[in-house]
Amino acid sequence: QWTPIGSTSRPFYGSINGQGHSISGLYCKANSLIGFIGYMEGHVDEHTKTIQRDSISHLTILDSYFTTDDTESHNGYVGAFVAMAKKGVVIYNCNAYGTVNGKNHNIIGGIAGLMSDSCIVQNCTNHAKISGYDNVGGIIGLTEGTEIVYCANKGTVSSKGSRLGGVAGYATKRAYIRYSYNAEKVSNTNSTSGAMINAGGIVGALEDGIVDNCYNTALVSVKADNVGGIAGQMRGLEDGNSTRISNCYTSKTPTGLIKSTSCIVPSNVHGEVVNC
Repeated sequence: QWTPIGSTSRPFYGSINGQGHSISGLYCKANSLIGFIGYMEGHVDEHTKTIQRDSISHLTILDSYFTTDDTESHNGYVGAFVAMAKKGVVIYNCNAYGTVNGKNHNIIGGIAGLMSDSCIVQNCTNHAKISGYDNVGGIIGLTEGTEIVYCANKGTVSSKGSRLGGVAGYATKRAYIRYSYNAEKVSNTNSTSGAMINAGGIVGALEDGIVDNCYNTALVSVKADNVGGIAGQMRGLEDGNSTRISNCYTSKTPTGLIKSTSCIVPSNVHGEVVNC
């Protein structure tokens, strides 16, 4: 049984460079922060008083299993490398294999559960099987003000709830996803009539964020509303085009209710679609 490093009361500060090595056989089952790292954030330099970009890099996690053990939990975060990261953390050149799973309303991602406050995920690939309820993504479950660049998802993503995507489940607060792609099936088993699932090949729900130069080559299959080859839903701020999908394409037509299915995005409120 693996015990995650770091918690919200005692964050992990520092950097881990795997130097191309791998860690295998991790088994982690808990009810809050589940991953190789539980919680980490950038540290403040004592001299300059600026936040330093602590990181995880050049590391592969193989044949590992991460899951929640509390079916009643509504605040669990699950990610192979880190459950929750904030304040400028960088995850670079990392790969995940195995299973990442969450029950009920947890936040699930192949690389990270939640990343916020100017974090970056770059050159990372997920091969793990991802499943959960709400906010489920191949790379990150919930991204707030985080940049995802040159990343790929090659593991199936499935959900019983809302906001699921091949790269991110929910992207908001100036999130930026670029030069990334999804190559595995994104599916949802909720067949409730009128349910707003928000499923996309790249991102489930995009709110106050940008998706640029991304593509999807896999099927997005949902039995309810808001299914898109790139995004399930996009919503911008009323005072400007803060939300945009540009230079993106999908090679697979998504399947869902005909009235709310689109090759790019079926639900667009105050957003902009350019060159797709």
